[in-house]
Amino acid sequence: MHRKSNCNDQGSANSDPVENTDPRLLNIDQVSKIVGFSRSSIYRFISEDRFPRPIKLTNHISRWDVSEVKQWVDSVIQNGGLG
Repeated sequence: MHRKSNCNDQGSANSDPVENTDPRLLNIDQVSKIVGFSRSSIYRFISEDRFPRPIKLTNHISRWDVSEVKQWVDSVIQNGGLG
C-alpha cells in the first residue's frame, strides 16, 4: 500500500538542514553548511583550538551545540575574520 502524499509533509532535498533536526545539535554536514568551511577545515580548526569541539554521543556520533556554532560565527564576524 502506498502512502498518500500530504500537503503538510515536511522536508525535501532542498530543505534547510537545521530545520529538520533537533534545534540544539548539528552534525558535521550541517555545521559545514552553516560556517561555509569543508569538513576537513572544521576538524583542522578544532585541532588548532579555533573551533568548538563536538559533543561525542557515541564512539561514532558527534554533534555540535548550535549555540556554540552560532557564537563562533558571531565572533568571526566581530573580529573581521579568523585572524
